[in-house]
Amino acid sequence: MFDAGRVREALANLVVNAVKYGEKGGEVIVELVHVGDDVELTVKNSGARIERETFDLMFEPLRRGGIGATEAERTSLGLGLFIVNQIALAHDGTVQGESTDGTTTFRMRFPR
Repeated sequence: MFDAGRVREALANLVVNAVKYGEKGGEVIVELVHVGDDVELTVKNSGARIERETFDLMFEPLRRGGIGATEAERTSLGLGLFIVNQIALAHDGTVQGESTDGTTTFRMRFPR
């Protein structure tokens, strides 16, 4: 059982971040799969590598990934990934990010 509205909000935040901070014109891949007793929602995009230390901060409120200060970046509150994390926690789930080989991936996992 999921709160569909909140899961949609988390997905929207992840996709908007992928488009906003990923490689311009790059592909964004969204997958939903069963993993054992869990459901995993994955959002991937190509772009510059993000350091592990940056990921650790990105899930805190009022933080951003330190990408260039564009107009959109200056007007962002830095709450998107914090909200994603809170939605995952509210569903007894997790959210993790990684960046390797030019691909950034966020995975939300929820028990079924």
